[in-house]
Amino acid sequence: QVSPEAAASFSARDTDYLEMIDNNMVTGGPPKDGIPAIDAPVYVSAEEADAFVKPWEKVFGIAVDGVAKAYPQSIMYWHEVVNDEINEEKFSITYCPLTGTVLGYDDADLGVSGKLYNNNLVLYDRATDSEIPQILGTAVNGPISGQTLERFPITVTSWQQWKTAHPDTLVLSRETGFDRDYDRNPYPGYDDLLRVWFPVAAESDQFSSKKWVTGFELNGAFLAVPKEEFKDVGSATASLGGEDIIITYDTDVDTITASTADGQEVLSFDVYWFAWYAYHPNTRVFEI
Repeated sequence: QVSPEAAASFSARDTDYLEMIDNNMVTGGPPKDGIPAIDAPVYVSAEEADAFVKPWEKVFGIAVDGVAKAYPQSIMYWHEVVNDEINEEKFSITYCPLTGTVLGYDDADLGVSGKLYNNNLVLYDRATDSEIPQILGTAVNGPISGQTLERFPITVTSWQQWKTAHPDTLVLSRETGFDRDYDRNPYPGYDDLLRVWFPVAAESDQFSSKKWVTGFELNGAFLAVPKEEFKDVGSATASLGGEDIIITYDTDVDTITASTADGQEVLSFDVYWFAWYAYHPNTRVFEI
C-alpha cells in the first residue's frame, strides 16, 4: 500500500536521487528470484518449533490482531522474503543478511530482485516489476517509481525471549517447498568482518562498520542510537524531526523503540552502522 503523503512529497530533486540509485544498483550474484521468496508459509506451534529453533537463535516476530508469528533467521537467510497474511490482510516480511535489516511492508507482494544498493536487498513489486531498495522502501523505477510502501515494525529477538512473551506464537516451519540446509549459515563469519562486500554511497568511521544501531526516522529526519551503549541508559528523551520522542530499551525482548509525545510509535529498525549511514549520511547520532 502506497502512503499518499510520501508519494506526494517527492520533488524533482528526489526524482534525480531515485534515478541515481536505479543507475547504481549492482548484482548480488543470484539472479532475479534466485533467492526464492516463500509464498505459501506453513506454521507450527512453539512446542514443535523447539525441535529446530535454538533458544538463542534470532527470530523476527510480529503480533497483530491477537495473532503472533515468528520467522526464524535460519530460514530467512535462504529466502529473505515471506509473503503472508493475517485475517486476510496481506503483508511481506523482508530480511537482508548483508545489512542486518528486517522490515515489514503492508499490502505487499514482493520478490528478491537479485540486485543490491548499499549492500542492501533490492526487492521488486510483483504487480509492476518496480524495484524497491529495502531500507529506502521507495520504488526507484517502473510504474510505481517514487511511491513509498507502508512499513511496519518487526521485533528482532531471541527465540527464548519471543516464546516467553508470546507462548501461543506460530512459527514459520522448514516446510518451505525448497531444498535448503537450514542448519547452515550461508554467510559464515560475515557479521564479524569489518569489510563490506559491495560498494556504498557514503562511508563513516565514527563506528565500526558492523556496529549495531537502531535507526529512527521521523518527519524526514534520522537518528542512530548505538544499541549496546543505550542498554545501560534504559530510557531517554531526544528531539527528532521537530518533535520530542521518548526512547526506551525493552529488556524482555532486547529491543529499542521510541514514541512521540502523543504515544505514536516512531519508525525504527536495527541495522549495521555502515548501511544506516550509507542511506542517511545526514543522520544524527544519539550521544551517550
